[in-house]
Amino acid sequence: MKSKHFVFAVFISILMLGCKPDKKLSTQEANTLPADFIAFYEKFHRDSVFQMAHIQFPLDGLPSQADSTMTGLYKYTPENWTFQTLKGFNETDFTRRFESPIPELVNESIIQKGVGFGTYRRFYKRSGEWKLIYYSDVNKISEK
Repeated sequence: MKSKHFVFAVFISILMLGCKPDKKLSTQEANTLPADFIAFYEKFHRDSVFQMAHIQFPLDGLPSQADSTMTGLYKYTPENWTFQTLKGFNETDFTRRFESPIPELVNESIIQKGVGFGTYRRFYKRSGEWKLIYYSDVNKISEK
């Protein structure tokens, strides 16, 4: 079972670092998000310097294939962070979900269809700037 998780983790890594053009947010996704978040989100995935400046380090989260005992213990740092892109993202194999319970908070899940594994990120707007405040690498996620 662990080997399937490892293969999926490698697949997601390739997906996130692939060479296809960036995938823009769909109209439906864009309509559910704060207007200034969309421009931030697109630049966050294009510009590595901008991305690093918009992550709240040390960043709480979970590494790939985390077990339940790791909750709240893992911290990403600039030294162990991997640049995040959306190159290669496709809606055929993956579902991307956004939730914005308040205008200053956006939760995002990217889940491989039929498998139930994916990534989860949380962005928060403070002092007029969006920042990534939580990141869970490839782990089990409910497909709802």
